[in-house]
Amino acid sequence: MNRRFALAFPWFLLALVVGIIVFDQSRVRDVIELPANAAVSPAGDVPVGSVRDLVCGMNVRPRTAYPLRIGSRTFYFCSTRCRDRFLEDPARWMRAPQARRGGHTMQGLPTWMYQASVAIVLLLSFGIFEFVSWRAGKRAPVVPAIAARKPLTAHPGVRRLLRRPGFQTSARLMMVAIFLFIIYAGLFGNQNPTMNIAPLLTWTIWWAGLIFLILYFGKAWCYVCPWDALATWLERLSLKSPRRSGLGLRLPWPRRMRNIWFAVILFVLLTWVELGMGITSIPRATAWVALIILGLAIVSALVFDRKSFCRYGCLVGRVSGLYALFSSLELRAEDEAVCRSCKTHDCFKGNDRGDGCPTFEFPRVMKESTYCILCTECLKTCPHDNIAIRARPWGADLAAMGKPRTDEAFLAIILLSMTGFHGLTMTPAWHAWNEALQRTLGIAPGLSFGLLMLGMLLLPIAFFALIARISARWS
Repeated sequence: MNRRFALAFPWFLLALVVGIIVFDQSRVRDVIELPANAAVSPAGDVPVGSVRDLVCGMNVRPRTAYPLRIGSRTFYFCSTRCRDRFLEDPARWMRAPQARRGGHTMQGLPTWMYQASVAIVLLLSFGIFEFVSWRAGKRAPVVPAIAARKPLTAHPGVRRLLRRPGFQTSARLMMVAIFLFIIYAGLFGNQNPTMNIAPLLTWTIWWAGLIFLILYFGKAWCYVCPWDALATWLERLSLKSPRRSGLGLRLPWPRRMRNIWFAVILFVLLTWVELGMGITSIPRATAWVALIILGLAIVSALVFDRKSFCRYGCLVGRVSGLYALFSSLELRAEDEAVCRSCKTHDCFKGNDRGDGCPTFEFPRVMKESTYCILCTECLKTCPHDNIAIRARPWGADLAAMGKPRTDEAFLAIILLSMTGFHGLTMTPAWHAWNEALQRTLGIAPGLSFGLLMLGMLLLPIAFFALIARISARWS
């Protein structure tokens, strides 16, 4: 019963979330009618072709906005949330038609609630887990290992499909087409973010959806990644030719850089330009960020061996690798005894049926999904059919983790820090702190933003160091 529940729980949760979304959307009406004598006033001066959202201050296009009809007047909002907030107290927004500039803020969230939430998350993430691990000692891990589960690849049709050379290529071609469409829309389309699909597809659908994709389907994004696809095809001058042919120099990745610090730095920089420069609402900047990552992938493919960038340098791959520890899908060797008896190690070296592992993983000893990109090359090359893809409970890798790595630990802390920082920038207190710091130090807005971001970055690191020291003394 426990095994079945552990496997079914993620899908039950997904169905519940989808059901809530469908139910919520069914209650939304396109136009809400109010009495003609409602005490509200129209938006102030706005650019031609757009109107001001009275709640958040965003300029929106009437064709894509959410309308509210009041008598003979119609007002427009960027979302149903802003429209609903207006309906709660129309007089409040009537008294402040000069809606605040600078994007969305969580106006209904008190600052104390945000601060308390951050403290609770830090305590749960570090304090309680450290205490539990100290109490557990050498007892069995919290997440049970489930050995008796039938692999998804046990179905002959699934295994044949994944082994077919053209299957991954076809999937990647579709993703590359979408990627190039986003680039074109970002560079040459309407630069009004409400009229350009590039920011929506990139920052709202893909970046947020990536987390849920990994939780349910592992590193499926890496399987269809357009950056890696274009870089690989360019290096090989072909869609299907093996790794042994191509233009690449195939130099080893520098030994001192065989960690993920480069990816960590890229992630912090991306967060800074995302929040500090507001590139999520700038279509052209969104396209350039995608092109920069593509350039890094191409340079790595032409210079270094295998897919070194995927393992060491890709910020998306490293963030998804962290989330993959919680995924409900894994690729593993089925029988370690079969691996030990194998003399050719084709899964690592490659053969005429496929390449060796592009991220230098050895399935025989692989216990985590952090660096596996689910390319299925080992599934193609294994002469013993000893590689399988199977379902598992969430967080199973946490029970099998080996010696912790400093760079991976810092990425986890930084990811937590930047998530909290992202929420902080949407609170009313953020603008007050930012302006106060500018006045006190006499510095530019960009510098004050960077200093506050640095403080938010260092706070969880200091807290974790404190908890770790206390835990070490207790043990």
